Order: sequence, then C-alpha cells, then structure tokens
Amino acid sequence: MAPGVVISSGQHRYRVEKVLGAGGFGITYKVERLSDGRVFAMKEYFRKELCERDDNHSISYLKSNRDIIENGLDDFITEARRLDRQNIAHPNIVAIYEVFKANNTAYYVMEFVPGDDLLRYIRKHKDTPLTEQQALSVIRPVLQAVALLHRNRITHLDIKHENIILTRQDDGSLRPVLIDFGLSKHYDKKGKATSELTAAGCTDGFAPQEQYLGLTTFTPQADVYALGATMLYLLTAKWPVKSSEISARKIIDALPDGVSERVQDALVKSLRRDKEDRTQSVEKFAEELGLDIADHHTDGNATYLLELGRRRRTTDYSRYLKPALLALGVCALLAGGVLLVKNIPSSGSGNAGVEAADSVAMYAEEVAADSLNQTDVAQVVDDMTASGNESDGSGKVSGEEEARKPEPKEPEMAKPEPVPGLPSAPADNLDAQIPA
Repeated sequence: MAPGVVISSGQHRYRVEKVLGAGGFGITYKVERLSDGRVFAMKEYFRKELCERDDNHSISYLKSNRDIIENGLDDFITEARRLDRQNIAHPNIVAIYEVFKANNTAYYVMEFVPGDDLLRYIRKHKDTPLTEQQALSVIRPVLQAVALLHRNRITHLDIKHENIILTRQDDGSLRPVLIDFGLSKHYDKKGKATSELTAAGCTDGFAPQEQYLGLTTFTPQADVYALGATMLYLLTAKWPVKSSEISARKIIDALPDGVSERVQDALVKSLRRDKEDRTQSVEKFAEELGLDIADHHTDGNATYLLELGRRRRTTDYSRYLKPALLALGVCALLAGGVLLVKNIPSSGSGNAGVEAADSVAMYAEEVAADSLNQTDVAQVVDDMTASGNESDGSGKVSGEEEARKPEPKEPEMAKPEPVPGLPSAPADNLDAQIPA
C-alpha cells in the first residue's frame, strides 16, 4: 500500500507512512494510529507470488489459488492471535496489540521498534565484527526470549540478523528485540503443528536443512541453528554459508583470532547439519556458550539493556599522551627538586644539595617506571581520549599490550557483564581498527 492510505480495523484507523520490509508471507508497514498519533508496525498477509492488489487496495487472487490463500490466511491470523492471547510478554520480543481482517486479507498491529537490525548495524560500522563479549551480550537476551517461546511450544523459524533490532533506550543503552513472527508455528502437547502454515522463503545461511523440507513437528533445533548462525554473523560480519554446505572447518576458519574454544565448540555443535546431532535446546546452547539464562522472567517486567556505549581502548593518541603525561610528571618532580636544593641551608655538608638533587632524580625515575605498570594513569589517559574517539568495538589492542595480558580463564556459567560496544552512528577513525 502506498503512503497515506488509511486502513480501519473496526476499532482503530491507521495511516500508512512507509514500507518497512517484505517477506514470503507479507509486507510490514510503519503506520500511525489516527486517534492518538501513536506509531506502530503493521504486517499484512500478502503472498506476492499468488496475490494482486486492486485500485481500492483490496487483495485478489485466482480461484485456483483460493484454498492455499485462505488456509494460509487463517493460519496467519491464528498464529498472531496466539502470541497475543498466550501472554508471550518479554522485553526482547515484539509485542502484538491487534489482529483484524480487511481488504480481503488480514493484518496484525505490533510494537514499532525503532533502531537498526543487526545486519544494518554491522554495515553502518564498515562490517566490523563484534567482540566475543559484545556478541554474547547481544545473544543472551535473545536466547532467553526464544527459550520462552519454546516453553510455550512456539518456534520462530525466521531468526536472523535482519529480525533482531537494537533499539536505543532513554539512557543511551541498547535493547535487542526479536521481530517478525510471520513464519512462527505453534504445536500441541504431542508436538504436532496446530496450523497448516508451511514455511516459505527460508533464508539461506540461517535456516537449517530440515526447514526447507517443511516442519510438521515441534523442532526447537531449527531455532537453535538460526541462533548459532546469527552468533556466527556477529563474530565475523559475514553471511553464513548455506546449511547444505556448512562444516566444522568452515566455521572455525571463518572465526577471527581471539574467539575462545568454548564459543567455537558451541557454534560447531549448534550448526550441525543433522538436527539429531545438533544442540537440542536453546538452554543447552546457552550453557555451551557459558551463559546463564535460568532467570526466565516470563512476566516480561525485566528489561535487558546492553551497555553498548563508549568503549575504553588504547588509541593512537593515548600512545603519545601517556609518555607525555609521564614526562610532565618527571619534570614536575625535578622542578620540585631544584626548589628543594635552592632552599637547603648553607650550613652542614657541602654535598647536601647534590645529594638532595640525586635523591629527587632517582625518585622521579622510580615513579616513571612504576607508572608504566599502573592502571590509574592508563585509565586517566584513556578517559581523556575516549571523549574524542568513539569505539568501533573491534577489540583490537597492540601486540605489546596483548603480550602483557594474562591468559583469560573461562568461567563456568558466567553471566557476561554489560560491556561497552559500538555507537549508534559510524565511529570516527574506524578504518585503523578493522581487523585484517
């Protein structure tokens, strides 16, 4: 539908502002509710290969496709209403507010989530991968959200970088939100699908092999595969290979240096071709990543905020500023020594002034040497330079700094602390930080 078109649900009227995206089963619009000016996202059921739109914006299709269209339409409505009625409330899952029929098709109105999806976010930063800690911080709340879906016997079946949006909060932090439930399926207690909706438009690189053949039983391993592929993308900034071509060697070769063996192993297990050999649940995948997602928060009151703001790092400026500050400190000490010598009484040893000056010089040298190993001076300099240099999140450090860093210990089931990350706009001086 074109911008300006008004559509009524019977309860509310919405004006189309623009198209946000289109997929195998529909088109998503940004709309404004005319009664109060609130902005929402609205998804329209539209099978572009089977449907057409007339001048009145109504959907039409051939009689030969009638059964396909109408069965799909019913399933589209059923899945949307189920998410709404089952109270699938979670701060990292897009909220659905209204489901209705109009124009010979169906629509559902959902929360409008401003921000960039992960694909656009990475591209804005010149295809710079996230660090391992940043990637874990992004994926953890998404794992919790998907685990909640699975406990309600719902699979998303379209998890990928384009369906996770980083929306900025009032305090400047970022919250990942899983969107687009157009392919989601619900299953009964026996694991049988409760609708006939067949997954279409599987995304190469994120959909496992079994999804291309159609899923008729509850298969959480399909979402596990997509989550593993999304994590792989965050760490490489490269589109994963198709599930028919994936291998452990290709995964390991794609990962940059510095990714822990734990994460490497977890990704290999989550991306195995055979679903029976693959990691069997989201909870198990989280455990293999070293993440604790046991605090489920099914009431949706908790909000997981990612502190992906400014990131402290050693910049080219800091390498010059640190010696400069140390030199200033030494000069100050030496100047103090000169004043001390001038004020030494003339009585007593004739060598008192020389001894005092030597003592001050030796003390200045000791302070300068000690300061090279002190984190407080480095912190001051980094804080000074950070104000003018936003981080790109590459996590690269100099060879000498890397050599001084102790071997990291891998914690068991550790929650990643909120870590700094990439800014919301392209960072300055990013070229020097992009890994080779």
